[in-house]
Amino acid sequence: MFNFHWKDEKGEVIVEATFIYPVVLIIAAFLLLLGLYEMQGVLEYSQAQYVANYTVKSIRNPGYDFFGTVDDKKIDFVDINENFKDIDRNNLRAKLYHRFLFSKDDCQSKMKAKIRTLLNTGNLLNIDTNVNAICKKSILNTSVVISVTDSITMPKFLNYIGLNNKWERTVTATAVITDPAEFIRNTDLAIETVNNIFEKLGISDNINSLITKTKDFYNKYIKA
Repeated sequence: MFNFHWKDEKGEVIVEATFIYPVVLIIAAFLLLLGLYEMQGVLEYSQAQYVANYTVKSIRNPGYDFFGTVDDKKIDFVDINENFKDIDRNNLRAKLYHRFLFSKDDCQSKMKAKIRTLLNTGNLLNIDTNVNAICKKSILNTSVVISVTDSITMPKFLNYIGLNNKWERTVTATAVITDPAEFIRNTDLAIETVNNIFEKLGISDNINSLITKTKDFYNKYIKA
């Protein structure tokens, strides 16, 4: 019968532990580092989306910045600014097409400063970050885009197993400025302009007749 004695294997256990324990500790430390890096990416996206949403509010609502200081963990203002009573009320009135008239460069500069402040105070890892903020103006809508690119040097042992230890990642947050009142105003303006052109050309009655016939055809043959 085979008899196994641990005392006879003590030397082998020590030798194996000498090689295995460091490997286990390295892998555990790498997994911890990888987890923190992924959490950092989620945090960067959350901060970028926060700044994008705040910027949309400040563009859509004139004077939004004057009401108070937005806490980074809150949805909106925590306390109303004490100096609000001294603010010129004319600065708080929405002007026609005001979302086209704001300074794009000034807006982008403020967004970059805000996101950099958040990144500097909320980093889980000491990694390099690059910030880009863009305001896009167009006839249909105005949007803001914030992207954060980070880079980190992982442990060199990744090179020995054929992996690159220089990692780079980019997260992007987008927010669109919606203004229902302006959309309705633009739609009414377009309709009135088209109707005026048709009347000047003397084809208004023909167009209305064509629209009526199209509706009748749709109701009779398609919708039915």
